[in-house]
Amino acid sequence: MGRIGLNWPDIAFLLTARGRGMSLSRTLMIGRQNLFADADGVVRAHAECGIEMATTRSQQLVTAGNGFAEPLLRHLGAHSVDSLDASHFEGSTIVHDLNQPLPAGLAQQYSLVLDGGSLEHVFNFPQAIRNCMSAVAVGGHFIAVTPASNALGHGFYQFSPELYYRVLTPSNGFQVDLILIRAIHSRAHWYALRDPVVVRQRVTMASPWPILMYVVAKRIADTEPFAQTPQQSDYAVAWERPACQATAVPSRFARLQQHLPATARRAIRLTTALTGVKSGPGHFERVKLSDLANV
Repeated sequence: MGRIGLNWPDIAFLLTARGRGMSLSRTLMIGRQNLFADADGVVRAHAECGIEMATTRSQQLVTAGNGFAEPLLRHLGAHSVDSLDASHFEGSTIVHDLNQPLPAGLAQQYSLVLDGGSLEHVFNFPQAIRNCMSAVAVGGHFIAVTPASNALGHGFYQFSPELYYRVLTPSNGFQVDLILIRAIHSRAHWYALRDPVVVRQRVTMASPWPILMYVVAKRIADTEPFAQTPQQSDYAVAWERPACQATAVPSRFARLQQHLPATARRAIRLTTALTGVKSGPGHFERVKLSDLANV
């Protein structure tokens, strides 16, 4: 996959998911994860979740893996750590092209399948995500840390919350526990994203920074994924309405803007370009990982 790995926000998200009941006991990394965080970053990740950590311990974790993340994952609770890639070039324990169906022997073998930035590089994404889901044991979890926007040229794809909310559904054997986003700068805030089905609008954000999306979902049933093809929620709702009611309704925020002076509308657009704003009330909620990690 090329060099992929865990920065301090990724580690903080893993700690958050662990605090919410995720087990790393049998972990499969999609692509062998490098450890990009330094000792101070590992300490910061723990502090973000309200956990104290000595710098000497974090330094041990950073140096023990020769640049890779296995020692950190074992520190977080992993008893075994596998890695899957299409090539041996980074020493993965399993060589398999995710564009192809998963070998039967890997089905439901892991308590955690961790995509730390690989699936956007796999052309056959539906097959790749199906493979990841199939490898998770019932009761286990799937985690994705993936580009959401402003990552032009990074991989084949950037992903929306709509995609993961529609893929990781009970009908496919999964239940989304949490989807967060965070811009990739040091002072960025964490935001929880609500399901577009719940807010009944598309959930979008504009930002001058690249945004990463953090997804954790639990496998709740031994169900074959995609027996029914996922559909985007607003279209699915529109198709069920009578034709005379199928016209899209603008958000309350958009309706308000229509009545503002032109200068005010320009100011809103400028603010959006500079800082990033919510697309509508209730779509996002600013959160602290220390609160989310202690449920």
